[in-house]
Amino acid sequence: MARMDLSVPLPVIGVVRTSRAEPENTPIQAAVNRAERGTVEIAEPYRAGLEGLDGFGYAWLLSWLHRPGGPGGVPPLRQVPFLLRSQ
Repeated sequence: MARMDLSVPLPVIGVVRTSRAEPENTPIQAAVNRAERGTVEIAEPYRAGLEGLDGFGYAWLLSWLHRPGGPGGVPPLRQVPFLLRSQ
C-alpha cells in the first residue's frame, strides 16, 4: 500500500490585528466586547477574492492562530480552554 502524504500547504493570506496580545485577556466571544475593533489585512495577491462581498452585511472569517502553546511551539494534543485551566 502506498504511503499517503497528509501534509497540506497553508499559505498566509493576511493578518488580523487587534489591541489584544494574550488569550487570557481576550474576550471569548465578540459579543462580550462589541465596542472593540480590529482590522483584517489581506495580502495583495488575494484581494481579488474579496470582490463582491461589499453587498453583504457580514462575512465569516476563519483564522489559524499563529502562537500555539506548549514546548517548542508544538500545540498539545489535548486542549484545555484557558478558562478551565488550573491557576
